[in-house]
Amino acid sequence: MSASELIEFFRLLSILPSEQSDSSLEIPSDVDCV
Repeated sequence: MSASELIEFFRLLSILPSEQSDSSLEIPSDVDCV
């Protein structure tokens, strides 16, 4: 993936949790722990 694609990808990730419940924010942190 190009840098621009990664930027757009992370933008989507930052937008989705803000529209959903706080529980969505805990999913990435759990993955990082594993």
